[in-house]
Amino acid sequence: AERLKNPGGWDYFDELLEKIREIQAIAVKAYMAIGCCGVSRVDFFLKEDGEVILNEINTMPGFTSISMYPKLMEYMGMSPSYLVDKMIEQAVTTERTC
Repeated sequence: AERLKNPGGWDYFDELLEKIREIQAIAVKAYMAIGCCGVSRVDFFLKEDGEVILNEINTMPGFTSISMYPKLMEYMGMSPSYLVDKMIEQAVTTERTC
């Protein structure tokens, strides 16, 4: 959150950050509630009135050419092959507690 700035002085910026934090907290609770391990993606709907609706938990995010997870990892400096290697390594070496 520290990297997020309000470059345009938007009136709704603080409200947006608060909503992001609310959604993140719900995502973590849902992840923990069903005993997820490792990578997952939690999808939501955000209604016009601001109500947050949890849609689904994907225990394996998409890996197509338009999927956000590999794009985000690539943005962070991970090549697709490195990312796949790391995911396999985690799956093989992580003690299963779920």
